[in-house]
Amino acid sequence: MIRAEGKPLPIAYDLDDSALVRDLGEAPRTPLERGIRETIEIFERLHRAGRLDTRDLEE
Repeated sequence: MIRAEGKPLPIAYDLDDSALVRDLGEAPRTPLERGIRETIEIFERLHRAGRLDTRDLEE
């Protein structure tokens, strides 16, 4: 289960990217499921390598 406390992060989810596309070209888009899977894999790899501090997580 994922939990968060405190004020919500001010993440803009619906920004106009037309200036970015104009200046740099179309950026690759990652489907949500793939992005979540890749993020989990990164955290698992860091944890296995002993490079992820989990002291602030509940048992």
